Order: sequence, then C-alpha cells, then structure tokens
Amino acid sequence: MNIDKIIKPINTEKTMMLMEKGIYSFLVDKSLNKESIKEIVQKTFKVEVESVKVLNRAGKTKMFRGIKGKMSDEKRAFVKVKEGKIDFEGGF
Repeated sequence: MNIDKIIKPINTEKTMMLMEKGIYSFLVDKSLNKESIKEIVQKTFKVEVESVKVLNRAGKTKMFRGIKGKMSDEKRAFVKVKEGKIDFEGGF
C-alpha cells in the first residue's frame, strides 16, 4: 500500500464545503477497498480516519467529430477525519 494508489485530491466547490466538516475527497485507484484507503490516508497524512465512503462513477459517452468515445471510469473516496486536518499546501 502506497501513496501512488491515491491519484489526487478532488477540489471543487462542494468538496471545499465538506473539508470544513472534516470530510476529504480523493480520486483513488479502482483496485482499492475501504480498509486499504483508510490505511493509506492514516499513514500518509498522520491523521485518524473515522469513516470511508466510496463512489464508483461510470465514464460518460461523448461524441467528438462524429466518433463515439467514452471517458474513463473513476473511483472516489470520501474520508472523514476524527481530529486534525489534512494539509495539501505542501503539494500532494
């Protein structure tokens, strides 16, 4: 288990409001489960994780110059932290 499995944090207006409540969202590798996500976040950011929720999103079908294509599927993890904050300022 390593940090490479967490692809990037998701920074949108909605996720910024969730961060104020201690819930952080990440784009993660599709092979990870809740327990492994929890373990990686705890070791990497040195915080205690209360819960992990996972969302599997199917990629949209798009048309480009008359050719059908499909955007890639993704897996998002919403991690609730008991105490402390996760700092993204130093880079991810």
